[in-house]
Formats: sequence, C-alpha cells, structure tokens
Amino acid sequence: MQLNASRIKVLQAQDDLVSKMKDDAMKELLRVSHNHHEYKNLLKELIVQGLLRLKEPAVLLRSRKEDHHHVESVLHSAKHEYASKADVHEPEILLDHNVYLPPAPSHHDAHGQFW
Repeated sequence: MQLNASRIKVLQAQDDLVSKMKDDAMKELLRVSHNHHEYKNLLKELIVQGLLRLKEPAVLLRSRKEDHHHVESVLHSAKHEYASKADVHEPEILLDHNVYLPPAPSHHDAHGQFW
C-alpha cells in the first residue's frame, strides 16, 4: 500500500511539473507574440525546423490566418536558411491561401481546446 502511495506522489509531481511547463510556455508565447520582430523570427525558425524534419523538395505550408502576412515575409529567408543548413537546393514552398490553422486561444481560455 505504501509503495502505491509513493508512486502516486511521483506521478502527481510529474503531472504538476508538466502543467507548470505548459503554463510557462503559453505565457512566453503570449509575450513573444506581442513583439513582431521576435514573433517573425520564431515563425521563421519553426518553418526551418519543419523543413529539416520533412526533408522534402516541395512543401505545402499552412499558417493561422492572422500569421499569414508574417509567414510570407519570412518565407524566403527560411528557405535560404534551410538550404544552407541541409546543404540542399531551396525547397519549393506553397503557402496555402485557402485552409488555415485554428486561431490562437483567447485570453479567457488560455489553454484552448488543445491543452
């Protein structure tokens, strides 16, 4: 019985830590989203990271509607950075103008439907 109680304590501590990390990440993303330069850099780095994982010569990229113009502004530099890091030709990236990712969670429901 005591062993089970110890396991439950460990699991609860792990769950608390994960919850705190999620909350901290959400706060940091909210902070970054208010600084346009920092946010555009984050978007570029996320695009490069995605390209590095996919390793495809052509990609269809979707963004949130409110981020669409930011993504367009960093697309060329993201392609160039990816090509440089992966030592390949710049990929063809088609930015989807018809289907968008879900909008950001509201401030009232910071975790939205995804957390």
